[in-house]
Amino acid sequence: MTVTEPITLDEAKAHLRVEFADDDAYISALITAAREYAEVFQNRLIAARIYGEGETAPEGETIEPAGAMERQAMLLLIGHWYANREAVTVGASGSEVPLAATELLYFNRRWPV
Repeated sequence: MTVTEPITLDEAKAHLRVEFADDDAYISALITAAREYAEVFQNRLIAARIYGEGETAPEGETIEPAGAMERQAMLLLIGHWYANREAVTVGASGSEVPLAATELLYFNRRWPV
């Protein structure tokens, strides 16, 4: 199966203001991770899948293409993960900083029943 990511490497690099190729593989991995995070959080698929010979799509699979909010959330996640290679905490309490990306993803979330 091949997945067409909603964010291209060039779009991510422009968002990150990265002009060199040294981190291309890492940024590509962040794109995939951000898309997977969004799909799991929203309980829906937002990227097109192309199945190869002998592969079949799961029954009932539907793709709802990523909209502006999902794309922005992905860019925010990519930027956060690129700049911070570990969890970010606030003060001595050790509480994690809430991400604006999560708030954007709530809008089109499919709640399991």
